[in-house]
Amino acid sequence: MGGLAALDADATARFRLPFGRLGAGQVDAILQRISRNERAPQTPLETFFVMAKQATIRGYYTSNIGIHEELRYKGNQFLPEFVGCQTEDGQDCPRCGQKHHAG
Repeated sequence: MGGLAALDADATARFRLPFGRLGAGQVDAILQRISRNERAPQTPLETFFVMAKQATIRGYYTSNIGIHEELRYKGNQFLPEFVGCQTEDGQDCPRCGQKHHAG
């Protein structure tokens, strides 16, 4: 809750509106600034950004769409050999779905 309050306070100080009422450009400006020190957050607002981002990623990749549909996780299975992504060989990868990009 403190992070959300800090986000609102920052938005109000900069744009005279709470964060939820900002336009896309204003939101982008705040998020760019508070994400600059993502590897070593220096302020409580930067720390809140890192925590919120990590929670979002964790939530997505533990959901059905994230883990099964995007990552195509099949559960713990024995792999007699690990075959790398075939995009390295100039082909689309049938395993991960990544498309080959020439150039």
